[in-house]
Amino acid sequence: MSVRKKYLLVGPPNSGKTTLFNNLTGLQQRTANYAGVTVERTIGHFTHLSTLIELVDLPGTYSLYFDTLDEQLSINEMINTSYDGILLVVNADQLEKNLLLILQILELKKPTLLVLNMIDEVQKSKLSIHTQTLSELLNVDIVCTNARSQQGIDELKDKLFHLKTPHAIFHDIDFIQNINQHLGAASNSIHSYEDWVRFYVHHTPSHPIVESDLKYKNSISHYIISKVLKKSFISSKNQELLDKYLTHKIFGFAFLILILLFVFQLVFFIAEYPMQWIEWTMTNASKWLQSFLPNTEWASLVINGIIPG
Repeated sequence: MSVRKKYLLVGPPNSGKTTLFNNLTGLQQRTANYAGVTVERTIGHFTHLSTLIELVDLPGTYSLYFDTLDEQLSINEMINTSYDGILLVVNADQLEKNLLLILQILELKKPTLLVLNMIDEVQKSKLSIHTQTLSELLNVDIVCTNARSQQGIDELKDKLFHLKTPHAIFHDIDFIQNINQHLGAASNSIHSYEDWVRFYVHHTPSHPIVESDLKYKNSISHYIISKVLKKSFISSKNQELLDKYLTHKIFGFAFLILILLFVFQLVFFIAEYPMQWIEWTMTNASKWLQSFLPNTEWASLVINGIIPG
């Protein structure tokens, strides 16, 4: 069977990307060096829905503004080779840290699936990710996985054949114009963010443009996190434990009766004390004002009407 689909597996180091790659490809994988260097990439194959799929596990990268040769080679493959889509794998527990890379790759306008891996770490913490809101803000499909337990693997395979090409713009509206002003004639071939990244890979231009892009994307990241990442007073694990008992078909009714009994006591007995305190305060306020105000109709309205009311 000939290769029908090719996907790049992209993500930062320690995101569980390689574990996910191993789960998808099993033993059908090989290691290859980039031409002229010792940096490795791993290539694997698996079959899904009668289609042979080639998966290329690229070296980890934190940003498209690379610091190492590994990162440069990964970015070069993303912008200069042909493939059917990108599987962008990030640690769900480090979503805020990884949003810069997510925004950069989505702005390349390649068919992409965002994989929130290690989702169990989020479930153990006092955090929750609103994946539907995140998907809408980023204009990309999302699948949550736990590569170690193979959670979400089948859903990921199914979504491979329906990858969405992101159309959202995550750079400043004047970004391309600023590049033209800064680089002059050297920027004649830059008309999109992908063109800019391709230019950067080969020329690594001066930092003001990079800094302005990072600053703008960081502001977007803060906004997105404020919308999708929520903290709770109890962890998801404890929440599940509470739900187990509070919604139990027997214990649930017992908890309901106890709560109703508490509310009844609160309304008819416990509330009596603050009510008496309020009544005593208003009565004394009326007496105090009566000793100062003249014997007129408006004074009577205040003392005998407004305050007691």
